[in-house]
Amino acid sequence: MTKKSLLWITFSACLIASCMQKEANVGEVSVKQDTLSVKSPTLLYGIAVDSFQVKTAKVKWNQSLSDILLNYNIEHRQIFDLANKAEGIYDVRRLKAGYPYTIIHEKDSFNTARQFVFEPDPSQYVVFNLADSIHVYKVSKPIELRENEIIATVNSSVYNAVL
Repeated sequence: MTKKSLLWITFSACLIASCMQKEANVGEVSVKQDTLSVKSPTLLYGIAVDSFQVKTAKVKWNQSLSDILLNYNIEHRQIFDLANKAEGIYDVRRLKAGYPYTIIHEKDSFNTARQFVFEPDPSQYVVFNLADSIHVYKVSKPIELRENEIIATVNSSVYNAVL
């Protein structure tokens, strides 16, 4: 035999062996199914806040809406538009000192505000949306009424009997 024919026979044998090996592995294929668990978003005031930073503070004495929002890269024109959109929903001149507000802003170095939420009383809050389109809406919180009853015997005074 010549070198060429020996090389050809060796190459053919390797090719046949590799083809037979692939046929044997075809029957051993198994399918794994992975389950994906989707994490539900964290909601604050009905807004998903997972990818944003949240800052909560209280309105200071003589602090206005523009004083607050200018610190979060909101321009005067946007604040003016926001005040006009809020007309009939909430008067922005009535921000009360000591009442809580929340700023939801981007996690970048600019800290651009997306939403400003003000709580004028414990039963409602006002959302000023600055993200895509400027709009304002008021939401009433659910109120739970509970009745408590106290039974006491009055021997000396009502104050001492209740304590």
